[in-house]
Amino acid sequence: MKKSIFVAVLLLLSLPLWAQNSKVKAGIAAYEQEDYEKAVTEFDAALKKVKKLKSGYLPQAYFYRGKAQLGILKKAAMAGDMEKMESVDLLTAKDDFQHAIAHDDGNWGEKAKEELDKLRLNFVQLGLTYLNSKIYEEAQAYLSAAAEIEDEYVVNDLLAQIQMDNGEYKKAGELFDKSITLFQTNKPERPDLLMAYAFYRRAMIYSYYSGEYFPMDELYEPTKEDVENAFATLKDGQRVLEEEWSRAEAIKATIEPERWTQWSRKYATAKDDLKRFELDLYLKFPDKAKEALGKFEEAVKAEPNNYILRVAYASILEKTDQEKAIYTYKKAIEIDKNKEVAYFNLGSMYINTAAEAQEKANVETDAQKAKKHTWEMKLNMTKAKPLFEKVLELSPTSLATVRALKLITTQLELTEEFKKYKALEAELSGY
Repeated sequence: MKKSIFVAVLLLLSLPLWAQNSKVKAGIAAYEQEDYEKAVTEFDAALKKVKKLKSGYLPQAYFYRGKAQLGILKKAAMAGDMEKMESVDLLTAKDDFQHAIAHDDGNWGEKAKEELDKLRLNFVQLGLTYLNSKIYEEAQAYLSAAAEIEDEYVVNDLLAQIQMDNGEYKKAGELFDKSITLFQTNKPERPDLLMAYAFYRRAMIYSYYSGEYFPMDELYEPTKEDVENAFATLKDGQRVLEEEWSRAEAIKATIEPERWTQWSRKYATAKDDLKRFELDLYLKFPDKAKEALGKFEEAVKAEPNNYILRVAYASILEKTDQEKAIYTYKKAIEIDKNKEVAYFNLGSMYINTAAEAQEKANVETDAQKAKKHTWEMKLNMTKAKPLFEKVLELSPTSLATVRALKLITTQLELTEEFKKYKALEAELSGY
């Protein structure tokens, strides 16, 4: 009698354990029959009481629940059921595979790792899609999940871009640094011609931003260290781009022609972008003027018909060689007669020279010399006049241009034209 009671008690104690295990078996059966939603329901029920699951059943339950979630997504995608697709939480599937690894009994860990690696690629793609659409919260969630699976350079680069777009420049800089370090210590098998842009953006933060928040449109003077870091980082980016291109050329024979054309374009575009940013940095930092002249001279020789390069080069020459600056602005005008910047800058040079001459005339005690300075002033104002008239033709609402013409006509004693520009100034300014 006592033995019967003992056996009965053991059976009663094992019933909850058996019930939970049977739910796992039912979930697996449903999964194998591709009834993924039923499988998830069975696994949910089993995992509510994990302590009652027999050893070996727990990692199975987590693994197959993750797989069932992916099965629901796949079926919904094939059926074009967007509502069902949106209901699937891939991040939960990621958690399930990680739990399967944590509770591995030797049978499910490797399988779960394989599933996580597939998920990671999906997370990176989803994160990139949301980033490009400026849906930052979703992008952050998927990319952070990808980083949790494998903390590699691409994910950190994309996470840095999110922080940069959100104005979190300090965090962005740290993530770009991490991405660069991870890339340099563990380069991918295939060359990455876009990695140079991580250096580009890091250099941008050094040169344009300070502290936790700093919008680009506010005045900011970077420290000398920031300037040096910006140039050094950009040069590292240029070096890495050339190294990656060399790796690409080494495997050219194995690459399809269409893919090689794409790589060639990426390389050429990245090289041009980094070069132009380098020139922008030279323009931004006057202390680098001597280096800048050499860099811009090389750039103009390489692209003699590039209007923007000519104008930028002339703007630097203004400080060191005014005659050459005038010549360079005139060459820019020859290249494109319908852009106003060169006209405006050259006209401004003439006005500044005229102002210097007038100042000398004002303090000169010798009447003949004073007269000569006044003549120089009028000569330069006369040179400036048609340039600003052209700017006004190209940009009829430019208040700065109207005011320049008002000044010129005053100095040249052109009363009727002065009245015209005074009236136009009042119209444009509203008073």
